[in-house]
Amino acid sequence: MLPPHPKRAGNRIDFGRIHFAMREGRKAGGIMVVHGEDEDLVPVQLRAASARKGAWREATSISSTPKLSELLAFKRTIALARMLW
Repeated sequence: MLPPHPKRAGNRIDFGRIHFAMREGRKAGGIMVVHGEDEDLVPVQLRAASARKGAWREATSISSTPKLSELLAFKRTIALARMLW
């Protein structure tokens, strides 16, 4: 049984739930597809881009999200997957 879900946007889940999904998917012979971004970096980067560009709409574009955010998220995700094999 999973603990209560932390407050996050509807399309984001925590690493505990990602690991759970990986375990269950592996049992069923499935493949998991993940889009990852580090939630600690993205809001800071978007605010900085917004301040530079002067418009939140422009700051929310994919060009404003840091590559470091994806790198950190995927390193954690890959580490979780490796624990299953």
